[in-house]
Amino acid sequence: MNGQLSHQMLAEPAKRAARVVARARLDNVRDAYARFGSDDARALHDLRVGLRRLRSWLRAFRPELDDTVRGKTRRRLRDLTHATNAARDIEVWSAWIETQSRLPARARPGLRYVTRWLYADAESQRRKANKRIRSRLPALLDSLEREVSTYTAPVPAEDGAMMETTMADAMAELIQRHHRRFARRIDRVHAAGDVGAIHRCRIAAKRLRYLLEALEEFPSAKDAAASLAEMQDAFGDVRDLRLFLHRIVERVGVVAMLEARRRAARSLAIGANDAPSPALSRVRPGMLVLAKAARKEADAAFETFRAAWDDARLASLSRNIETLTSELRTV
Repeated sequence: MNGQLSHQMLAEPAKRAARVVARARLDNVRDAYARFGSDDARALHDLRVGLRRLRSWLRAFRPELDDTVRGKTRRRLRDLTHATNAARDIEVWSAWIETQSRLPARARPGLRYVTRWLYADAESQRRKANKRIRSRLPALLDSLEREVSTYTAPVPAEDGAMMETTMADAMAELIQRHHRRFARRIDRVHAAGDVGAIHRCRIAAKRLRYLLEALEEFPSAKDAAASLAEMQDAFGDVRDLRLFLHRIVERVGVVAMLEARRRAARSLAIGANDAPSPALSRVRPGMLVLAKAARKEADAAFETFRAAWDDARLASLSRNIETLTSELRTV
């Protein structure tokens, strides 16, 4: 099973089909974990994506899975899914900084400082995430596999009693519900500075896409998923750069605090226990140049998104969803 829902599987009870797909996504996580820590540069990325897809599926089909999947298991999966977020953000920021080579001479000390600071932070976050994943993920996957391997099914006491919901009907209802949530959230995004609204809209798009990815036999599902993936990328650029902008502002404050504390300690002839840090006047120009560049690119990425996702594009997505759900109702 590759995690795809065939027409035959869509006609089966939702409780069974949801577990079959969950186990396929669980196998994808196991495969990524087997490569984790090797020389495979994509292993951590694949593991992150696999965990998100698995968690999103379990979340969407909670009513069908809750008779065997424990709340404790869900919480442990959530914590491990979030464990690599900080390291991932820093990796993205570091890659973006590498593109900022044409900076004025006065900005270069700040650029070198930010590069060193992010490298040290990334190493620390990576060590924490790797340790947590290695110590907790294998047992979690074993527990989850046991929990999705069985389920309880109603047995009609009389002829003509209501049968179980099919996977096709469950998927149609879920896709409609997730699409409505996405539509509400995209209406609340008005500017590049709406980081919270952008993040919530991006999450809604991602959860809808993860459902659609299980329906590759349906062209309307493939088209809708491709559009949502494009939107996620655009929103991701805006969010990543805006978060970097805020981190730079916070770091300028940290450097200023450390410098003020050192000066106070010297004036009082006492030692300061802080780690060495550069003079604020030396690194602040470059840090602010980076922050301004990040803001400019975030604003440009948002304008590109807004131009691409006009009313016509959203209406096209809605038509694809309507076509898909109609097809599912006839399976």
